[in-house]
Amino acid sequence: MHMLCDKLVFRPDTFDQFLDDFIRSLRLHRGIRVVTSRSWQILLESPLGPVLEGESKALDAGARGTSAPIFWR
Repeated sequence: MHMLCDKLVFRPDTFDQFLDDFIRSLRLHRGIRVVTSRSWQILLESPLGPVLEGESKALDAGARGTSAPIFWR
């Protein structure tokens, strides 16, 4: 998310460069999703588990419409 925000805030001089940077950030996001989805159970059993469970519950609740995800509050 930081890389995407960085590209939106600090835009290059040309649209072509902006588009290249934007697509690069989308590819990075996609790659992170692929890696974490395959390793989700391992991540939940790691020291990061409680943090990830909390985020997952907040995002699930937002998807059901009961509350907004944390980053929108």
